[in-house]
Amino acid sequence: MNRILTVFLGLFICSSVAYAQQNDARGCEDHPLFTRMPGYWIHNCDQREFNTHQFRIAPGQKQDVEGRYWRVAFYPQSTLKPAPSEVQILRNFENAIAKLGGRVVYKEKGRLTL
Repeated sequence: MNRILTVFLGLFICSSVAYAQQNDARGCEDHPLFTRMPGYWIHNCDQREFNTHQFRIAPGQKQDVEGRYWRVAFYPQSTLKPAPSEVQILRNFENAIAKLGGRVVYKEKGRLTL
């Protein structure tokens, strides 16, 4: 009986660890220009060959842009301790765009228009 209990507990612990590591949403992938933060997974995404999106370019000003649309929502793994700060995540995106010669057009809390 003790051996059965040990095997059961071992399987339970292994399945708990596997469950804690969330997998990327089906059909989603990283954008080729950005490196995801370590310990994050893709919760959901939306990719379209051609679409329009309205970007903020200044307080109270927006601009419609047409072209390929790519949205990826990341969340930290439940086991990630400590999670990076919002500023660290935004700097990751800013630095990736700067390396390609891009710039931040508009920034507000938690959002960038690149």
